[in-house]
Amino acid sequence: MKPSDIKVGSVYCNRGAGKTLRLVLSIGEVEPPYWLSDRPRPNEPGVQYRDSAGKEGTLYMSFFAQWCGKLVAIEQGNWWVLVTAGVDWTLLEKLNANYHQA
Repeated sequence: MKPSDIKVGSVYCNRGAGKTLRLVLSIGEVEPPYWLSDRPRPNEPGVQYRDSAGKEGTLYMSFFAQWCGKLVAIEQGNWWVLVTAGVDWTLLEKLNANYHQA
């Protein structure tokens, strides 16, 4: 997926089996993600996300885009609109519950 395709409030699943969902909470408004390499940090925004287990994390935009397999759902008001068939709905419900608890 291209970094320009990543949007706040959207849910994405991972490449491969697509069993991990992540909701994008914010882009660029977060502390820089951990960087353990000796190379310079990427000069790009961070993506803050919450997964279906309720854990929050941050990744650089290009790394998040590499992780993404496809767009799963978009938020409209207080409900989700599925845009991909064949996604485990229970994972989306779990993500939604964790999202509205915080």
